[in-house]
Amino acid sequence: MAIVLHGDANFEIDASGNMSLGDGEALRLGDSHDFQLSHVAGTNGGKVTGQLRFPDGSGGAGSNKISFGDNEDFEIYHNGAGSYLRDSGTGAVIVRASELSITNSGESNHMARFFENSNVVLNHNGNTKFQTASDGFTLVGDSAFHHQGWRGHLDRGWSDYPSITINNTTDRGPQGEFRIHGMPGSNGGDFSIVTRCDGGYVSGSDERKKLNIEEITNALSTVKQLTGKKFNLIDENGEIDPYTTNKKFGLIAQECKDIIPEAVKYYENENTPNEKGWANAYAIDYPSLTALLINAIKELATKVEVLENK
Repeated sequence: MAIVLHGDANFEIDASGNMSLGDGEALRLGDSHDFQLSHVAGTNGGKVTGQLRFPDGSGGAGSNKISFGDNEDFEIYHNGAGSYLRDSGTGAVIVRASELSITNSGESNHMARFFENSNVVLNHNGNTKFQTASDGFTLVGDSAFHHQGWRGHLDRGWSDYPSITINNTTDRGPQGEFRIHGMPGSNGGDFSIVTRCDGGYVSGSDERKKLNIEEITNALSTVKQLTGKKFNLIDENGEIDPYTTNKKFGLIAQECKDIIPEAVKYYENENTPNEKGWANAYAIDYPSLTALLINAIKELATKVEVLENK
């Protein structure tokens, strides 16, 4: 190794063996002096010309590394498994930039981009899939939103219509029912939710997806055994539901389960009441009662016709 000085360089080695070079001069290494270390005048910083290389370390965390902090709690290193920024100290690792981009190794595709006071863009294989905005976020293109908790998606999976698609799995409990429920919060206990749409509601009724088709008989007799009620819904604290304060029309499932068992659903694991006596183990499939009522009206109409013809 040679130290090359030129011009008015100030070179000094003190009694402790410390070497000093003045501003404008550099410690030059290599036959061609292509690696240099120098001080930047007027600052407490230095300048490196050339490449500073750290080979893979033999240790798991990389024994050849750059360390920062009094306790060396921030490290940059590379080993056989990958390249690392490792922080084990207090506080956060902060990256400050007006625009930050993470690209693939060839810099041909952006994987993620962050813009100051603007949006965040996430890409897959060079194509934008997720983008934020001041009013929320957008799934770009024909992307689907996958919800691992319910094993389902928001997509266009059903004949290219906007859809909620639920996977048929057994690793997350029952999948054959989708629930909407108001949970307790700062405004009170749980509450019932009313669903509303500007159009109508249709249920699949194609004969080709049905089996064991039978006509509903004795419909009028069945309907006569049912008694419509009006009532207030209560929350799990035993208080009237704040969002459905008006009384509602309906049936009592326990009164109906032996009369129209086809329309009553029972959830055994929800049958234990809480300390207020509240439980929600029974439900009624109200739309299915339409067929029962149609046949009851037809049976009644037949009786009326018989009487009219006498």
